[in-house]
Amino acid sequence: MKKMLSPLIKPTYIRSLAFIDLSTNFYNRVYEEEEEWFGSIFGNSKKEDAIQNQYEYFIERMGGPPLSTQRRGHPFSS
Repeated sequence: MKKMLSPLIKPTYIRSLAFIDLSTNFYNRVYEEEEEWFGSIFGNSKKEDAIQNQYEYFIERMGGPPLSTQRRGHPFSS
């Protein structure tokens, strides 16, 4: 018999996967871009870090766990 996810877990998990996919697809395209000016905007960061930063921020801002704040601090603090 197939085990079903709790209704409280499933939407959060699916939402997290969607943000991870969105961030991965976006940064794959950014880092493959041939326009030098565009690529230079992201030249000082590793693609994997940029992906993680973005999806953690999105997940947190949409009501998920505070992944970004725990790892990097509050986004608006100096």
